Amino acid sequence: MCVLEGKMKKQIIIIAFFTLVCSCALNGYQKFYKPYLDIKTLPDAVLLKPEQEPQILGTDNFERDKKILRAKHYMPVGFSSFNGAYEGEHNIKNQARDLGATIVLINAKYTHTLTTTSPLFLPTSTTTHHSGSVMSSGALGTYQGTSTSYGTTVIPITSQEMRYDQTAMFFVKLDEKPKFGVVSFDLSPELKAKTERNMGALIYVVIEDSPAFYSNILEGDILIQIDDIVIINAQQARDVMVSYDTSKRKSVFKIIRNGKEHDITLNFR
Repeated sequence: MCVLEGKMKKQIIIIAFFTLVCSCALNGYQKFYKPYLDIKTLPDAVLLKPEQEPQILGTDNFERDKKILRAKHYMPVGFSSFNGAYEGEHNIKNQARDLGATIVLINAKYTHTLTTTSPLFLPTSTTTHHSGSVMSSGALGTYQGTSTSYGTTVIPITSQEMRYDQTAMFFVKLDEKPKFGVVSFDLSPELKAKTERNMGALIYVVIEDSPAFYSNILEGDILIQIDDIVIINAQQARDVMVSYDTSKRKSVFKIIRNGKEHDITLNFR
């Protein structure tokens, strides 16, 4: 009976040990989150409502699918990337809810299995029974008693954990209709060499339902002029478009496409 109780106590302690380890695990999507921008700076952002569930989308190409979502009026606000034990959608959704993100792109790839051995210290006790006879006042008597000694035993606990590279990119929906509807980047050194020019801005994304979209501005076009303003880089292009007076009702983009210059008129409705 005592042996059985001892085994049960050890099992309970081992279960408690693993429960404690699991409960202490942090949500990697929260711990390793890096913001692209402060969501508070997006006044037109449509955040996740309390009764809504974020949409989780698997991807094998973040760059491609980020561009698709940008074209559909979604803005990436931050990402998480880490290697560790696989974390399910529950943790991803918790982080999305904290941010107010409506869509999350995710990817997880197995990397290796980690084997660890940890000592588990268990208390032990040994009870010894004593009995015998004793002479007292000329009379022979008997006695019985017990003594207990305490110690510790060490049990090696070996565990294996499959590890994954896990990445998530969080998006919010933008409600405001874009003025022009393009996202631009600076020209890369390779593109400068190919086009033999230093100035201009590469059209990275064309946003759907925008003046650029309906005027057939295409991803990959190189913007070199807006009306009579020569475009030097992407930042200047953004500044010009942000401050542009759309009461003019139209604007002319001079672009390079397939090595040739084109004038394309954008109409503001």
